[in-house]
Amino acid sequence: MQGGFSALNSLGLVSWGSMNSFVLTAVPLFMLMAEILRESGLSTRVYGGLAKLVAKLPGGLLQTNIAGCAVFASVSGSSIATAASIGSVALPQLIRRKYQRSLAAGSLAAGGTLGILIPPSFR
Repeated sequence: MQGGFSALNSLGLVSWGSMNSFVLTAVPLFMLMAEILRESGLSTRVYGGLAKLVAKLPGGLLQTNIAGCAVFASVSGSSIATAASIGSVALPQLIRRKYQRSLAAGSLAAGGTLGILIPPSFR
């Protein structure tokens, strides 16, 4: 307010600049993709196959979460999109298979942070 009307004018430019961002387009679309996978039943089939594949490993599905998050993070480039997308698909599947909620959420949180480490990362 100390800058007068010129400062007020820049408020609109700054708002538009932050809303006109690739990140704000990519993250919701990756989350939409995860919802489509969940609603179509494909995620249930994928976790069913993975459960049989890693049945002998201790915490097998938790380890596949980390690998899945790494792959998804390398595609999306976003930690936020990775954690939200994989989390919305994996958490119900893990709870249905009697994993502890805190342990499942911890593996998803750890895997979600890979988005910023694997190039091309943007947030």
